[in-house]
Amino acid sequence: MKDKGNNSSTPFIFILFFILAFLLIIQNIVINKNQTDSRYTNPTISKENIKGTIYDRRGIVLAIDTTIEGFFIKQNDQIQMIANIISPYTNYSSIEITAMSTVGENFFPFKEEYDNAYIENLIEINELKSDLEIIKKKEREYPYSSVKELVMCIEENYSSYITPDVDITYKRGSDLVLTMDEEINTLVSKELEKANYSGEVLIFNLKGEAIAYYGNQYNKIANEFVYSYTENKETKVIYAASIGIEDCTLLSHYYIYISKDENETLPIIERALKEKAKL
Repeated sequence: MKDKGNNSSTPFIFILFFILAFLLIIQNIVINKNQTDSRYTNPTISKENIKGTIYDRRGIVLAIDTTIEGFFIKQNDQIQMIANIISPYTNYSSIEITAMSTVGENFFPFKEEYDNAYIENLIEINELKSDLEIIKKKEREYPYSSVKELVMCIEENYSSYITPDVDITYKRGSDLVLTMDEEINTLVSKELEKANYSGEVLIFNLKGEAIAYYGNQYNKIANEFVYSYTENKETKVIYAASIGIEDCTLLSHYYIYISKDENETLPIIERALKEKAKL
């Protein structure tokens, strides 16, 4: 009876072994499926050097390398004909293409995604192969115009950080996360522009982190959005172009520096911050 009991348990052990092996295979498939961003799992896979992406504090993309496709005019001897043919596939009129080509502009991005075979056939039937071709071009994109100039200034200051080292195999620069809140910056800028405000406004949270700026002295305050505050033994001090906490007005959960016309400007900023609270 004892021997029979051992023999009957053998199939169960084999079944259990196969179930565990199957589960391990499934787990490996799921893990591999989720690792879709090869920039981080295998950074050497990129075929060209890519600058790091810049994000705001909530992960909103403020600057990113993108690849766009479009027409490249190799020679403009037949520019009027070329302009008429490619205009429907770009965001430019034939007149604009002609004018831009005469001053040296030779790349015109597609306004939407097209089948390359169709476009190449268009070039061929019009006998423009020697004049026109399709190319891909890398561009730096700044999705939010209200913070573009400030982000570009920060990008310049931290160029060595976000730009990859071409002498090593790593093809992608480091990402940079700012203390900026793009939504607040955009809403405040919109309200101040409507009011034709000509001064400067710098907004901090209660930790002393710079989250929004309105003005044009970008070099003066750019670094505040990367290293935004410091502490001494007694109190937390805000540093932004020699601005101290005593120069700011406390409004709700923010310290606000206003360079001029504070009484008229503060309600405008308050309105923008209330709009942010609704989002």
